[in-house]
Amino acid sequence: TFACPATLEAAVDCVESVTRVGSKTEANPIEMHFERISHSLASPLRAVRLQAARLLRAIEELSAGQDTSDYEVLDKMVSVCETEINFQNSRELILDIQRIGHTTKLNKLQPRGRKAVPHFLVGVLKTKLSTMWTPASEVLIDEAGTQFDNVWPLLHTEVQEMQARHKGAGFMLRHKIDAKLVAEQESEKVEESDDKRSAEDGWVVQCRNELISKFLAVRSSDPTCTDYPAYHKTLWSVLENAHPLVERKNRVLVDFYLEFLEQYKRMWDDKDESNSDAKEDAHDGDDDDDDDDDGDDNDDHHTAEDENMVGVSKKLMNASLCDYLKLFATFQNPRSLKNSELVRSSYESLLTKAEPEIQQLAL
Repeated sequence: TFACPATLEAAVDCVESVTRVGSKTEANPIEMHFERISHSLASPLRAVRLQAARLLRAIEELSAGQDTSDYEVLDKMVSVCETEINFQNSRELILDIQRIGHTTKLNKLQPRGRKAVPHFLVGVLKTKLSTMWTPASEVLIDEAGTQFDNVWPLLHTEVQEMQARHKGAGFMLRHKIDAKLVAEQESEKVEESDDKRSAEDGWVVQCRNELISKFLAVRSSDPTCTDYPAYHKTLWSVLENAHPLVERKNRVLVDFYLEFLEQYKRMWDDKDESNSDAKEDAHDGDDDDDDDDDGDDNDDHHTAEDENMVGVSKKLMNASLCDYLKLFATFQNPRSLKNSELVRSSYESLLTKAEPEIQQLAL
């Protein structure tokens, strides 16, 4: 369920050593997991993407050699991942991404290689260098037009992942998520019972803990990874540009939108009302001791609520809402949407929002 750079690197060394010693083989165990390994190409971590691309390239070389279009594309993926992500190298990176798109358009890739391309492009969208987003988005949109059944499950998973962040604590930036993961890991170590320790192999426990710690160390120290708000905007931009196809999946998107809208209202509308009530109470003057005690209880309540909303920003939630509204505005047949009347009612309710951009998009 998660890829550790150290694990992938060890697998690369293993496959490459077999490649150097032996010849081409028609069947090897790792080849069966080609598609599963491809998912790691969409990781926000550069180290994970690099090792996954190297591993897939080694598998391709082992099974078919270096004279295939699949090997050429995977080699370009490795090149993009190995190149330092900065403005000076942006031209080289963009050209490599465009070459991948050109080779893909020629329809020379095997089905497994074709499925790996969208995952790699999504991984590029998670990098911090914005100049790479446009070519990656263009190739991904082209792929959606010709291989929508392959691309949509990936887009659906990514949208679902962003939605999960809204359900929890809204937009949590990368370093806050890493801090939370580290805290949870330390807590699990402390709470682990003696019975569990005795039942599990100590070597297995040690290896697992080392892999997790290395994974978290790489994750927290990756300066090339963009933040989630920027990726959210880029991902929704891809959906907008592929709207003729995405509209066919409106049932899923409408459910996500209504779920997000409920979270949005609960987190902000109720909070705004409580803040206005607090301002009115402030004009009542001094209260007696009993009132002071009640006020302390309310303060404790709001403090606990604020702690549960660490990382939440109203500005970012508004931006996410705008992304949904922009996407739905591109749909050609709004009456065919699931729960169309409920969606229309939500637009009307958003007209009361103070933010002009939200009002305009709702109209």
